[in-house]
Amino acid sequence: MTNYQKKDGRTPLFGASFNGHAEVVRLLLERGAGVNICDKDGFSPVFVACQKGDTDVVDLLVTAGADIHLASKFLIVPLEIAVDSGHIETVQRLLETGVPVDYQCRGGRTPLFCASLGGHVTIVRLLLEQGAGINICDEGGFSPVYAACQEGHTDVVDLLIQSGADVNLSTTECGSVPLEVAAENGHTEAVQVLLEAGATVNHQNKEGKTPLHSASAEGHAEVVRLLLEKGANSNIADKYDRLPLGIAAEMGHTDTVQRLLEADDTVFHQSKTVSALHSSVKKQRSKDYESTSIQLESIAHLKN
Repeated sequence: MTNYQKKDGRTPLFGASFNGHAEVVRLLLERGAGVNICDKDGFSPVFVACQKGDTDVVDLLVTAGADIHLASKFLIVPLEIAVDSGHIETVQRLLETGVPVDYQCRGGRTPLFCASLGGHVTIVRLLLEQGAGINICDEGGFSPVYAACQEGHTDVVDLLIQSGADVNLSTTECGSVPLEVAAENGHTEAVQVLLEAGATVNHQNKEGKTPLHSASAEGHAEVVRLLLEKGANSNIADKYDRLPLGIAAEMGHTDTVQRLLEADDTVFHQSKTVSALHSSVKKQRSKDYESTSIQLESIAHLKN
């Protein structure tokens, strides 16, 4: 009876742990409940207690012999779910029980990576204080600071940089860096922090794209302005012979085109850019046609 499993594999201990009933958990454990019996997906009672952030229940289960390294069928472990859920007390408790601070979960993600991606700055600070490796990347080559930049968690980005994160680390297959992903997603404050920390403004990935290309393609005019102010070169073409200006025009980002036109060093790269611009005008809705045409007239003056 104590270890009866429903069709989903869940026991009474699982249900009590999930709902935070510490006294029921205690009683079931005293009656011999299996502390590591998992449901059909491989989730254990301690896993769901960590997910809920119920440290009292976690303590009871760990004391009773819960396996804190037991991974689900999805390769998720208790520490990862506690970090993802932002439960700092539970994270602290798991670390105290001996879980390695740099334990790499699914995809090679460390707790620091997960906390950075989720924007849990207090957990990031805790992990750093415990000696977490700040530049350990996941299997895709993405670092904790890259993850924070992707989501625009500026406070986390700042903390990681202050703690020694490499802002120019490029180990991904495409050669991307934190500045590129911050620019691509329009996170102006993160871009500012990275540039102040020495990020290479004209870094080119394996396709030759710079952060300015990425920001221009997505129409992030303020990021474009900031990059240009910090020395971004708008004349760098990617491997497909595209300039930031041509990409912005093709996508119909009028404000971004205007920013690029205002840059002192904006010139025509070659006739392909002109063709791309005219092509983009034809694709615009009628309400955008006049605006884009004005941009083309301005560009024409630059040629002379």
